Amino acid sequence: MFAAERKRIIIKYLLENNKAEVVKISEMLNVSEVTIRRDFEKLENEGFLIRTHGGAILHNPSEKTYTKEPTVKAAEDEENNEIAETAMALVKENDVIMITSGNISRLLAKKLSAKNGLTILTNDLIVALNASAGGQNRVICLGGEIDQDNVSVTGTITLRNMQKYHVSRVFIEVDGISEKLELSVSSQQKAELIESAIESADHTTLLCNYTLFGTKAFMKLGSVTMVNSLITNPILSDKYKAAIYDKNVVLYTSINAFEGNV
Repeated sequence: MFAAERKRIIIKYLLENNKAEVVKISEMLNVSEVTIRRDFEKLENEGFLIRTHGGAILHNPSEKTYTKEPTVKAAEDEENNEIAETAMALVKENDVIMITSGNISRLLAKKLSAKNGLTILTNDLIVALNASAGGQNRVICLGGEIDQDNVSVTGTITLRNMQKYHVSRVFIEVDGISEKLELSVSSQQKAELIESAIESADHTTLLCNYTLFGTKAFMKLGSVTMVNSLITNPILSDKYKAAIYDKNVVLYTSINAFEGNV
């Protein structure tokens, strides 16, 4: 079980019971007591709980000094980091890839800065900065109009420039995946950019947090079958895992495991 999943369960348990014992949580999650103590330590540093002898109590549950939002966000960041780690394992040195806009994409770009000889195309300004941080990769930022809200470039110029290149793999993010595995995004510009990126790539990999499943965004993009592989969290329900398998899309849920095959 991944750390982010354990933390979600511990958070839920404490919110319901106000206290938790290391032994009981260890047995419930089938992990060592040492692991649970480390989880408690992290949550204490985030201000969620106070460690006690043999357990922990909820930190000031009646006061307004704490809200659940920071801890929830920290858990989501850890989930996205897991996805980025798995995506990085698919990239080999000297690959030519493209990374479109998104929070997971920015984490991936930061990790890829440690690799050598990559050529990375992107429309995301933060991705470009993160990927070039190590100075060992060639990073090409596609021109276009500045989208200040998303810190990226977009528009006709971006699409025209993208069509000049060919990449071995493109990593994309969307804003919704319906129960029928239909992909959707927040704008027409984003839809057009992703469609163009897919046309320029040999292989398309979708990066998505498991919470995105069962949601819809403004603009329909197409079926999940428009991608070759999908990386998400291990906690994704078996229902969606089976549905993705039936679509012949490779599903990665960790660095060393995948479910489904083409």
